Amino acid sequence: MDRPDLPKHVVERVERRWAQKLQEQVVAWKNSRSNKHSTTATEVPVVRRRSRKVVRRPRQNGEAA
Repeated sequence: MDRPDLPKHVVERVERRWAQKLQEQVVAWKNSRSNKHSTTATEVPVVRRRSRKVVRRPRQNGEAA
């Protein structure tokens, strides 16, 4: 925040508060990512599914690719 009309101590306080709120959001986001059954801000449950991977079966002798 670069405002010449505000005193430096006011700007620093606002920036510190803003940085603290961002840090809290980061911690909350990391915690919700680690939980398989997390909830949104409105307490709606969220289930994260794993991406489906294609599983190839091994070739047997005599089979064409």
